[in-house]
Amino acid sequence: MEPATIAAQLRELAVYYELDGDRHRAFAYQRAANSVGAANGLHRLLDEGRLEELPGVGQSIARVVAELARRGTVEVLDRLRAKWPAVVIEMTQLKGLGIPKARKLYEVLKPVSLDEVAAAARNG
Repeated sequence: MEPATIAAQLRELAVYYELDGDRHRAFAYQRAANSVGAANGLHRLLDEGRLEELPGVGQSIARVVAELARRGTVEVLDRLRAKWPAVVIEMTQLKGLGIPKARKLYEVLKPVSLDEVAAAARNG
């Protein structure tokens, strides 16, 4: 798996953790995603067991990165994807919305698509 894909999955985990209210873990995963995405020779670091040399990558996140590289997913990501519908992640990416507002909108509206969010916005 390419470093950019691994970094994207770490960012996705960061969003899920923030949705769950774990801002500390969200920040850690975001920081690790930035390091992994910018890393030269990530696969060499993986092979040599040296992921923790990257800024923001400790033992726990190194295990997650290694599993993502090996399997393409990790159990915690699968579990969080099952907990939070894709529309919530899509809402977090809308300009001006952000994670806290996306969570509140989801809790109130329970939309299944961005079209439903747009319709609710139009209807006030």
